[in-house]
Amino acid sequence: MFVCIAILVVTCCWLARLCLRLIWLRLTQLRISSVVNLVMPRSKRRSRSTLSSQQHLSGRVTHVRDGDTIEVSGVPIRFARLDCAELGTAAGQSAKQRMTVLTRGKRAECTLTGRRSYDRQIGECTVDRQDLSSVMVRDGYCTWWR
Repeated sequence: MFVCIAILVVTCCWLARLCLRLIWLRLTQLRISSVVNLVMPRSKRRSRSTLSSQQHLSGRVTHVRDGDTIEVSGVPIRFARLDCAELGTAAGQSAKQRMTVLTRGKRAECTLTGRRSYDRQIGECTVDRQDLSSVMVRDGYCTWWR
């Protein structure tokens, strides 16, 4: 009986955390578009697809998912031009470890393309004025995506 209650409590906590994260991500997206709406007069605004190519995001790197996906202030970003080995491989683990070393405790400046891949924004990020994709390719952990 105790085990069933414990499993139920853990499941509820996990679902609550997931819901809060989704709400936070949605609010972050609204903030980006709200800033554009406040700064740019309606007559100067472009279509959503063109406008979204100019989005920028900066913040602390909060998580490294793998060699080509990080989270900046909780927003997952997939590097647009980077191709790394899958996480389940030794090369994929090495790429993730290298990305972790590059970004640990740092702030990232990202330019988002406006496209999405699953739950991730597509873009490019720099840390300490270094393009993370270029560093990963230069160091031999990843290749350029074709």
